[in-house]
Amino acid sequence: MGRDLLSVEEEYGASNPLVIMVPKGDTSKESALSEELKDNENVTSVISYVDSVGSTIPGGFVPSDSLSQLYSENYSRFVVTISTEESEEGWTEKLNEVYKICEKYYGDEARIAGDLASTRDLKETITEDNSRVNTLAIAFVFAILLFNFKSITLPVILTLVIELSIWINLAIPYVQGTTLHCFRRRQKIFRKLQKE
Repeated sequence: MGRDLLSVEEEYGASNPLVIMVPKGDTSKESALSEELKDNENVTSVISYVDSVGSTIPGGFVPSDSLSQLYSENYSRFVVTISTEESEEGWTEKLNEVYKICEKYYGDEARIAGDLASTRDLKETITEDNSRVNTLAIAFVFAILLFNFKSITLPVILTLVIELSIWINLAIPYVQGTTLHCFRRRQKIFRKLQKE
């Protein structure tokens, strides 16, 4: 399967599907969203109720098994394909354009799912959580040193030395352009799985 996917990507370029769920009921808004998504240069296809059936045909005239693939009780589903992948530079900007279009029509009521959307959410969550964890770790190290030494000067100096050593250890591989061992191993495994 991996070889097949690579062959398709070589022939047609990279693409990633997204599922966009928006509140059901306003077909004119759905049509406007669909048109704007199609006008975006990074979007290669849009599948939705208003594209497949049309905004003028009521849902009661469409067979329920076909309708259930595009409409649920509360949501209308769009399947949008964008021409990018995670390994491509600038994929977040392309994905953010789709988010902005959805927010323009539905605000924060639009739900977006897919590999790229999940990666974006994970990236934002990990970045935010990482800064919180680092701040808490520094605070706890400082508090422990303050409790042990019962002085303000020594804990400040030791905390700065500990943090500086961490930053230096992380900066050296970055400057050399190498990845840390755990990341390199994951990348090798992922590339191997893609080729198989």
